[in-house]
Amino acid sequence: MKKITTFTILFLAIISCTDNSTVASPTFNVTPILGKWQYSERLDYNPPGPYLIANGPIIDLKSDGTFTSNELTNYNGGTYTVSIDSILSLTYISSTSSYTWKKKIYQIDSNELFLDLDYLGTGSCTEGCAERYTKVNGN
Repeated sequence: MKKITTFTILFLAIISCTDNSTVASPTFNVTPILGKWQYSERLDYNPPGPYLIANGPIIDLKSDGTFTSNELTNYNGGTYTVSIDSILSLTYISSTSSYTWKKKIYQIDSNELFLDLDYLGTGSCTEGCAERYTKVNGN
């Protein structure tokens, strides 16, 4: 009898601790990133920056997951994604090849977008570096 009582109490304790609710998958809200962004400054600490970029390239991120850009000569756009951990992946597509560029969204607001250039810790930026994009007016 003592074993049955112990087993019953243990069983009830395990069941009462089980959480049967579903947990929603977290998502990244891409709405703030939509629109035209112009590369305006490189923030580099080795050698000391920042470096203003005059007439920097423009990337136009569209709501359907595509973008256009005047950044690379042989590519004028492609597709993009933003991962749950804020990694912006741009896949430039041409008639013969594709190229994917990944950078971490460090900070974003309605007028500025900061991208971390060395989020993987490859050492290409010994003391950190980033790019600042400014929202193009009217978008």
